[in-house]
Amino acid sequence: MRISNIRLEKGIHGSRVVAKVCWEDSDQADRDFFFETSDEFSHRLSCDPHPFLVGCILPAMRHGEQRIRIEGEICPLLKANLRTVTGLIRNWYGTQRVAPVIEAKIRSGVDSGSHLNHAASFLTGGIDGLATLHTNRLNVPISHPASIRECLMVYGMNPESDNRPESFEKALESLRAVAADANVRLVPVYTNIRELDENIRFFLHEFHGAVLAAAAHACSSGLHMVYIASSSDIPHIMPWGSHPLLDENYSSFNLRVRHDGILFSRLEKTRIVSGWDVALQSIKVCTENWPGENCGKCEKCLRTMLALMVMGALERSRAFLADDVSADQITASVRIKNVLRLAHYQDLLNPLLEIGRMDLAKAIESKIDNYHFQESLKTARIPRLKWWERKIRSKLSALTG
Repeated sequence: MRISNIRLEKGIHGSRVVAKVCWEDSDQADRDFFFETSDEFSHRLSCDPHPFLVGCILPAMRHGEQRIRIEGEICPLLKANLRTVTGLIRNWYGTQRVAPVIEAKIRSGVDSGSHLNHAASFLTGGIDGLATLHTNRLNVPISHPASIRECLMVYGMNPESDNRPESFEKALESLRAVAADANVRLVPVYTNIRELDENIRFFLHEFHGAVLAAAAHACSSGLHMVYIASSSDIPHIMPWGSHPLLDENYSSFNLRVRHDGILFSRLEKTRIVSGWDVALQSIKVCTENWPGENCGKCEKCLRTMLALMVMGALERSRAFLADDVSADQITASVRIKNVLRLAHYQDLLNPLLEIGRMDLAKAIESKIDNYHFQESLKTARIPRLKWWERKIRSKLSALTG
């Protein structure tokens, strides 16, 4: 893979930093990839190779590229960190992949000065990002360099909504109240970097932390730290596209990427958000309709509504049209796919019983039982095959005397 012609140019919404990406060992089409922001924040764009190197390294490895040759000078710490990223991905998902060799000039110094004075985080209206922002406000003095002063909102992450720019603009407007209350600037970032590989499993399990980190590197003029909100808590860490071992290795010397919130379960994060009224009215979790209105029917909406319900906060939130959840909705829409989602629902059982909602607790218990049954089938397959193998061998032995 070759990454060249890194430049600043006019975009649809303001200014953008662009690079030409050419594949060498894959039949993918060569094309331009960009990060763009509005004119108000165009001075934050960095005409730098880092966002494109961070954004391209995992798709390049997945598609068998032997090298990434990139124009410009890169931070030696980032180069070393990305070797760790590719090593982790190979360990998690298979050793057939070979990490591409990074060919680039090494930066001999670092930028220094007063411009390295802000921290940022990402904001979508989801529970994780809102909890990170509110926790930072509660615990970090506003004058401290680790205090969040900007929130990046990225358009180009979700294939379900990337053809609805009007919904994104509406979401920006609705989250401005949250930004104003938290005393942060809301920075829109538009990108097509995910189009390097649009496979949803690859995006979720390997790539989405890199996309966020790449967006931060693109807007790094003035930033020295960016927080990526955790997806899970410590007891339930598993290989995932945003992970404490991955995200922090997208750091360069000038921009530290910090994986934040891993101490808190999703229920605890929801409790943090429920205590912040402005955020409570602006929650956006719907996987079916983000960044539009919450549908109140999909699994993620229902899970969030249940958490708010046990805290007595659902009826106070205008983010969802309904102020109740039925057992039938859980039966129809909830599917527990992994240990992290299992933990979310296990955490809800006792609180639901405490508020007298045995109907909901029983519906969730049924889903949990089904998850454990499906997992038991997976572990039983190998012994079952060995039993059949023994039976066949016994019959063959009897036939051959």
